[in-house]
Amino acid sequence: MKSHLWLTNTIILSLLHDVSSSSLTAWTMLSVGPPPPLYETCVQALKDALIPGNPPFIRPVPRHSDPNDGLFKNTRMVQVDDSPSAHLLAALNVALPSTTATFAPLSPHIQAAIRFALAQGSSLTNWRERQNHILTTVSEALEPLTFTINNSIKRPFNVQLIASQVHIALLACISDALNWPDSGLAVGMLTGFPVVGIIPDSGVYRPTQPALPPPRFNDDFMEFTDSNDSWNRHLEYRLRAQAAGSTPDDIIMLDALDDTTQKEVDKGLISPSMSRHELDKLFGVGEWRAMPRFGVRQGEKIRAIDDAASSGHNTATFTYETISLPTVEFPVHVATYVLHVCESTGIEIPPLMLALDDIDAAYRRVPTSQPQYTVCAFYSRRLFPSISCTAITSV
Repeated sequence: MKSHLWLTNTIILSLLHDVSSSSLTAWTMLSVGPPPPLYETCVQALKDALIPGNPPFIRPVPRHSDPNDGLFKNTRMVQVDDSPSAHLLAALNVALPSTTATFAPLSPHIQAAIRFALAQGSSLTNWRERQNHILTTVSEALEPLTFTINNSIKRPFNVQLIASQVHIALLACISDALNWPDSGLAVGMLTGFPVVGIIPDSGVYRPTQPALPPPRFNDDFMEFTDSNDSWNRHLEYRLRAQAAGSTPDDIIMLDALDDTTQKEVDKGLISPSMSRHELDKLFGVGEWRAMPRFGVRQGEKIRAIDDAASSGHNTATFTYETISLPTVEFPVHVATYVLHVCESTGIEIPPLMLALDDIDAAYRRVPTSQPQYTVCAFYSRRLFPSISCTAITSV
């Protein structure tokens, strides 16, 4: 009740700001009607909570050279060497770059966040508590709206399995408050994301030059889908043949892969195993395509790998962008910029700590709109050749 009273009191304040329906792109993409006043108020509340002077998100720039042509390796300050000691010696002889050059890779919004955090000083903890209160209040206020959204459409079975607990209204609200370029994030968590075909540009990652223009890709994609049934039959035959010629070590790996897959089933990350005939009944003959699954030993565990290359899924996926991950130098860039800001403003240098966050089975938390293309196939001595339908994005 308190959260709703707080939002009611802020409606008057929100009228002083321009939160037009036309700017609420994430909400619009949900296709559930015009945004209610409560939603607009929540968007404005989150906008007001942004740190002052926060610059807009800047998309990573495209590379001007093909990373496969060797130019990137040749421009490294320390060349790759088969000898670890020689590589280390070469690294020790490299002169340190200037301070400005060291933190230059940091994006403007990260630099703004660092400056703001340092300026808060000892009051940073209180600021975090206020931010948490605002976000929690908005989240609680939007819960009825998410309930209404979830009940306004029939969600695919796999999306319901994976993302039934996602707060759709809050996700859309945050996207609209930030003017986040990927305005389809909320609707994707509501109805699923495509994994093959032409994938919409999110506007977030580094742009790439597609290998084929869309018209030519569409021709190849039709060939891909037309061969679904013949591929599935071929794959089942191949798995049986490989199992028939298994060595004792191969059998150990097959059983371990079966156990690993069953653990995913038990966690609700993938569906129980099904035969090819059961999948034909579920999706239709020729309407689904499997990826062969194999195991890779990582220490004491067996990691399951779904081979989207051999099945043709990779070449049947058209993207306008590629991921751009931070390098291992990122903590150094941050620390250097912290030092730069402290020295230029007279702020005492705070203690720094490096920590990493990881999401358990992260790629199994994203629903797909094409579960017929997230099927993995493996040979099970327990179930005979089985096809396990993964109701999530895994390619």
